[in-house]
Amino acid sequence: MLVVVASRHDSVAQDLVRRWAPFDAALLSCEDVSTPGWRFRPGDCLDSVAVISGQRVPARQIRGILTRRPSILQEELWHIADSDRAYVAAEMNAFLLAWLSGLSCPTLNRPTSLCLSGPNWRPEQWLQAAHLAGITIQPLHRSVAITLSPENPIAEHQRIAEVTVIGKRCCGAANKKLRQLARRLAQVAGVGLLGVRFNISGTHPCFLAANLWPDLSVPHAADAVCDYLVGRADGS
Repeated sequence: MLVVVASRHDSVAQDLVRRWAPFDAALLSCEDVSTPGWRFRPGDCLDSVAVISGQRVPARQIRGILTRRPSILQEELWHIADSDRAYVAAEMNAFLLAWLSGLSCPTLNRPTSLCLSGPNWRPEQWLQAAHLAGITIQPLHRSVAITLSPENPIAEHQRIAEVTVIGKRCCGAANKKLRQLARRLAQVAGVGLLGVRFNISGTHPCFLAANLWPDLSVPHAADAVCDYLVGRADGS
C-alpha cells in the first residue's frame, strides 16, 4: 500500500490516490487519526496498526508514504468539540511525528520536530542552505510592509525556472546545471522531495525559494514520486 498523508480536501492528493490505485494507494486524513483502531508502541512501529481511509492497516503492509501537510490544524477538526480542538491537534501532530519517524519504508519527506513534511525552514534558513549547496544567492530584505507591484523593475525582468527534486530524479527545467544545484540543495536539507525556484536572468542561476510541497499534479512528477515510493528510483 502507498499512503498519502493529507487533508481529504486536498484535490491533488485525491488525484494521486486514484493514479496510484494499482499500488493500493489510500489517503490518511486527520479524521483517520481520531478513528478507533490504531495500535502503536514506541520502538515497535513495524507491528503497529494504522487507520487509513477508515480501514485498519498493519504497518508492515505500507510500502511508501507521501506527506503533503506540515501539520494538522485545529480548524480542521470539525468533528472534535470546539474547546478541545487545540489540544487534540497538538496530540495528533505529536502522535504522527512518532509514528512516521518509526516507519522504515520510503517516505517523502520524513518529519522533523516542527513539521510533518521535513524542515519547514524560514526564507533565511533556506538561503543559508542554498549558500552551503554552492548556489548563488541574493540578499533578503525584511520590512514591516512590502508592496510589490507589476511595475517593480526587479520582479518584471526576472526569468524564473523551477525544478522539482524527487530522489535522484528531477522534473521541470531541463537545464542540467539547475538540476544539479537543486539536488545539492535537497541533500543539504536532507529531503527527497523539494521544489526549487531560480532566477535565471543573470550570468549565474540565483536561488529564489524552496518548497517542501511542490506541484505534483503534473503526471511526470506524480509518476516519479510513485517510482520512488515503490523502490524504482534509479532514474536521473
